[in-house]
Amino acid sequence: MTGSPTCRPRGYWLILVLLVAGCAGTPEGPSAPVEDRSAQAPVKGEAKQVKPVPPRSSARTNQPRPARPSAPTNPAVLALMDTAGAQENAGDLSAASAALERALRIEPHNPLLWSRLANLRLEQGDYRQAENLARKSNSLAGKNQAIQARNWQLIAQARREQGDTKGARAADERARQMESP
Repeated sequence: MTGSPTCRPRGYWLILVLLVAGCAGTPEGPSAPVEDRSAQAPVKGEAKQVKPVPPRSSARTNQPRPARPSAPTNPAVLALMDTAGAQENAGDLSAASAALERALRIEPHNPLLWSRLANLRLEQGDYRQAENLARKSNSLAGKNQAIQARNWQLIAQARREQGDTKGARAADERARQMESP
C-alpha cells in the first residue's frame, strides 16, 4: 500500500505542513511598520520613547478611491471576452458564462464583465441571478451612465420575465434617467 497516508514518509508530512503554514498569512494584510532598531540604545534607567502608529483604517478612509476603468485592459481578459462572445454567438451560453467568470477572477471590479454575465444569465433564463449581477455591475460602475442604463434595462427585463411589471416599469424609468443627459 504505497499510496496510503500511513505509509508516507514523515518528511512528506513535514513538507506538507510547512507549505500550508507558509501559505497562511495574517488576516490584516501586510504587517505593521517595523521599528528602527539602529538608533542608540537608551541609557540605563532612561525610558525608551516609542512613537504611536496611527490605526490603518483611519488612514484609508481619508483617501479617495481610484477610478476603475470600465473597459478591460488586461490582454487575458480581452481574450476571454472575445472567446465568450464567440461562444455566445455559437449558442454555447454555458461556455460563454464560464469564460466571463474566468475573466471576473482576473478583474473582479470590472462593471462591464458583470454586466455581460448578467446578460448571459438573462438569456439562460436565470432571471434572479441576472438582476443580482446587473446590480453588482451598477455598484462598480461609478459615474458610467451607459453601463448603468444597460444594467437597468437588464433588470427591467428580468423583472418582466418574473411577472413583476411594477418593478420592471421602475427599472425602465431608471434606465431612461441614466440615458438622458
